[in-house]
Amino acid sequence: MLLLLAMQSANAVLYEPISTIDAKNNASYHNELGVKFMRKQIYPRAIEEFGIAAALVTDTQETGVYYNNLGLAYLGLAKQDFAHAELYAKSAQHAFEHALSYGIMQVSYYENLVECYELQGTIKENIRLCLNSDSIYNKILLVFLYKKIGKTLEAQTLADMIALENPELIIIKNLKNYLNK
Repeated sequence: MLLLLAMQSANAVLYEPISTIDAKNNASYHNELGVKFMRKQIYPRAIEEFGIAAALVTDTQETGVYYNNLGLAYLGLAKQDFAHAELYAKSAQHAFEHALSYGIMQVSYYENLVECYELQGTIKENIRLCLNSDSIYNKILLVFLYKKIGKTLEAQTLADMIALENPELIIIKNLKNYLNK
């Protein structure tokens, strides 16, 4: 009789409905794992974990965080592997651009993107591209590019213009703080 009950219990477990996967929690887990690998400078594993996190949650601002972290891991790899630095910097660039596309206008994301351009030697080219664009993203990026090449007055003037035209942008205060440091 006990054996029969044990078999029935075992069968009951086999037929319980499978719970749904919580992609958001799994993405957060993979992001945290990626951060741990990045701290240990194990960049290939960090890249893998951040990629999984970004793939699991594709439509939130958290996704932008995951892409930013992915870019940071590629940047770390670029600084370790000089032979392939430009390739990794290009991958980092794509990740940072993707992070910014989620509407998170973080100063650090722009700084990271400009660092990629610097590693690739494309700062002047990107200044030309930004000058020919009406996108607010590119106008803000131009502020960072100007600052990077020492054109502080141009950066400040452009930041003031952006603030006048777009006072609702949250990044404005942080942009001004960035320019004053």
